[in-house]
This record gives sequence, C-alpha cells and structure tokens, in this order.
Amino acid sequence: MALVVRRDAERRFESDLRTMFERTVWHTGGCRSWYQTDAPSGTLLWPDSTVRYRWRLHTLRRDDFDFLHAPAADSPAASDPAAGAPSEG
Repeated sequence: MALVVRRDAERRFESDLRTMFERTVWHTGGCRSWYQTDAPSGTLLWPDSTVRYRWRLHTLRRDDFDFLHAPAADSPAASDPAAGAPSEG
C-alpha cells in the first residue's frame, strides 16, 4: 500500500504556509539571509516552531491521502507502474 497526498490537501498546506509566512520577519522585512530566494514564498524555511512542525506531521488527516494498493504480482498492472498512479484532480 502507498499513501499519495491529494492535490487539494497539498494546495491547502501551501496556502497555510503562505499565511504563516506573512507574519514572520522573513516577509515583513528587517532580515536578510542566504535562506531567502526570489521564489514567491520568499524562503524555504518552516515559518513556525519545530514543535508545531512535528505536531503537523504527527497528526495526518486520512482524507488528505489516496491509499493505493499494490497490484497482485500476476496482474497486468504489476508491470505498469503508471497503472496504480492517482489521477490529477
């Protein structure tokens, strides 16, 4: 079995990160570092405490994932890795 993050969950997570990032010194100014880039997010850092990061990873929402079952070894899908891939959506 494999867990695949659903696209809507990924978008929600990215939106949450942008919102949290807007309250940091990285966004409001006064801090320059090699961590910062010209990317829209401005940085690659987690914009909150390590405790919150660990909690966020610890409490996964089941409906944020697609659960993919491995095909039986003798099925045609077993030789086609794309056969079990989720559709974009």
